[in-house]
Amino acid sequence: MQKNGNSTSTSNRLLSRWSLCGVIALSGFGWSGCATTTTARYSAAAVAAMSPAADVVAPFEALRLGKQYVAEHAGTDFLVGSGDSSPLEEDEPEGTIPPCPLWAMKEWRHIQWHLLPAHERHDRIRDCIGLGDDAIYVIDDGRRHAVVARRVGAVQGECEYCLLGRVSVEVFEDLKQGKVSPTKAFEAATEITLCGVAVEESIRSSNIFDVARYGSLNEVPQDYRPGAAFLNLSEDLEITV
Repeated sequence: MQKNGNSTSTSNRLLSRWSLCGVIALSGFGWSGCATTTTARYSAAAVAAMSPAADVVAPFEALRLGKQYVAEHAGTDFLVGSGDSSPLEEDEPEGTIPPCPLWAMKEWRHIQWHLLPAHERHDRIRDCIGLGDDAIYVIDDGRRHAVVARRVGAVQGECEYCLLGRVSVEVFEDLKQGKVSPTKAFEAATEITLCGVAVEESIRSSNIFDVARYGSLNEVPQDYRPGAAFLNLSEDLEITV
């Protein structure tokens, strides 16, 4: 009897172990006693490997290609903006700075004045120093800095380009008081950048993008520097960033 008891006990233990293994195995296959759906997951690297390579094109060429894709694929749509004026155009009662440099400067600056709590807001700057091709536009960028800009050129009806830089408020004061010529406004500037502003007039929206960046004014082409004539371009400038 003892032998039979041991045999039964051993069989029960073996059955329990096999049952446990079966549960573990089924759990590994996502079994939970009801139907399940297995979701395939791919790493970011795998997704990138399976995606077509992106083509770098000029802003308005991208718009043209987008519209072409919509025309060839039913059920798709083309959207650039909401149809409302961008915040970059709001709260500008002075009308001192033309849209292209103004939008680029407001987008590019480090500190967004309108996002600061009321008690932390510094003095707002909107200024134009000089005339014609010498004109330098200035807006605030925090308490200690300002953004300076000049219009470089444009592809008519498509895209306008401007040169931006960050200077101290002391440089701005010197410009304002005539101690520094507008043609020398970028000599002490940092983070000098050539920006493009592609305007979609029908929806009053704009796309702002960096075209080139320069370590100092010496790296900026002569045609883009303060005092150079405004360029009437036949095609978009090459993006190098």
